[in-house]
This record gives sequence, C-alpha cells and structure tokens, in this order.
Amino acid sequence: VIVLAALREAFGQLGNPAWTALAARIVPEDLRGRYFSARTFLMTMAALVVAPLAGRLIASYRGVEGYQISLGLAFVAGLLASWSYSRIPVPSESQRQPTDEFPLLDVLRRLPEHRAFLRFCLVSIVLNLSVQIAGPFFNVYLVRGLGADAGFVGIFTTISTAATLAGTRLLGPLLDQRGLRWMMARTSPFIALIPLGWAFVYEPWQVVPIGIMANLAWAGYNLAIFNYLLASTPGDQRPLYSAIYNTGNALTLVVGPLIGGLLYDTWGFRAALMASCTGRSCAALMIFLLLPEVGRRLRQPGLGSRE
Repeated sequence: VIVLAALREAFGQLGNPAWTALAARIVPEDLRGRYFSARTFLMTMAALVVAPLAGRLIASYRGVEGYQISLGLAFVAGLLASWSYSRIPVPSESQRQPTDEFPLLDVLRRLPEHRAFLRFCLVSIVLNLSVQIAGPFFNVYLVRGLGADAGFVGIFTTISTAATLAGTRLLGPLLDQRGLRWMMARTSPFIALIPLGWAFVYEPWQVVPIGIMANLAWAGYNLAIFNYLLASTPGDQRPLYSAIYNTGNALTLVVGPLIGGLLYDTWGFRAALMASCTGRSCAALMIFLLLPEVGRRLRQPGLGSRE
C-alpha cells in the first residue's frame, strides 16, 4: 500500500507543472480569482457528495469487493477527466527556440534574473515548513489531548469545509479587485495566529472558531498563492519554474513533520505550536517586506512597475 501510494503521488506530480502552465494560458488574468474560486468550490462540493456515496457503496459489500468497485469507478472517472483535458482548445503561444542545453540547467542559470519568483519561493518554503511542524498533529491533539470523539471530529471537519467554501466564494472576486500581494498580506497574519489559538484551548468546542478563521484565511491565501505562481513565472518556461517551486515545497512535507514530531515528543504539543507560530509570523512579515505585487493590478496606473 505504501509503494502504491508513493507511486500515485509521484505520477500525480508529473502532470502538475503542465497543468499550471495550461491554466495560465487558458484562464484570462483578470478572471483568475473568480475562476479558481469557483473551481475550488465545485471540487469541494463534488467531494462532499461523492465521498459519502463511496462510503455507502463500500459498506454495502463484504470483504474487498466494495473497495474494488469504488477504485474501478475512480479509474473510469480519471479516464473521462483525461479525455476532457484533451478536448480543451489551447491558445497558440510563441515558443522559445530550442537549444542543445538541458532546459533545467538553463532555467537554474537564469533564476537570479527573476527575483520576484525567488522571493516567492522563499516565503512559501518558510510558511509551509512552519505549517508542517504543527499541522499533522492537530487532529491527534484534538483526540488525545482534548478528548474529542470521532463524532466531534466529523462535525469539526464539516464546519471547516463549509468555512473553506464560504471563503473561496467570497474572496475570489476580492482577489481580482485588490491584487495577489494584498490578499496574501491580509490572510497570512491570521494563518500565523492559528497555532497560538490552539495553545490556549482546553475543550474540544473551543477549536471550532479557530477552525472557521483558519479555513477562511487559507481559502484566500491559497487562491492568491497559486495565482502569484502563475504571474511571477515566465510563460515560456512556466512548467520548469512550477516544478522548482513544487519541489522546494515538497521538501517541507518531509522535514516539517520530523521537526514537529521531535518537539511534540520532547516538550509537548505547545512547543510545536509555538515553533509553528514563530515561523508563520516570519513568513507573514516576509510577504510585507519582500514580495512585490505582480499581475494585472500592477499594470494599472499608480501601482508601480513590475520587478
């Protein structure tokens, strides 16, 4: 199972840089906030509908048959999705002249020319590393430390999902109006406060307002950060730049939980929370100090020049 899960993640990542480049080419820049908010909303709604149906399907069979049928239906859905992607008309775009050099080496050599992208990668790595220090252990602490049962965890997950849906629909149009850096700078301080809030809870119900605030903030931030990636990467090399960005953040998924687990086992969950809060706060400050505005709003009068 571990090997199959690793292969699934590996093959999934193969298509991610290409999908990023495709999204940048087919979605107009002034509509990206609303488009990706609607996309996230519909995907979440689909998950809310399909997951319980798959559970009932699995439960209605004895043994592994229910799982096999569910996986088979997922395979068919994946084939339909691949066919749908093949039918998307892609606008023509000027291509770079081919060279004899390995493309990745050329991109790495030109990275210092794209300071906005490098700063963006640095901020993302710092934030994601800090998130992973405490993030994987929230539900563990909710059950073991606060005594919540499975029913409460399910209710809390449902409330959090509803907050994500609301935040996605509300903040998507605002992202188009105010800009990417504006959204990241306004939501990142709330993201930094999430571990601090968890450090002062003593009853399961107290995490509910924290979860609502967290998912509202993450909804806006995730919309902004993906659009910032599209806007800060050169179009002719966007897949490779996307791969560099995703590789850096993937490393945080390995290092962060190791640090968090060590802190949790040695000094307790609150030590991991304080470390996470400190790192998130540094990332929020870096957004204010290091990241320029990019994209459509930057080209409007009075908004300066793109770096």
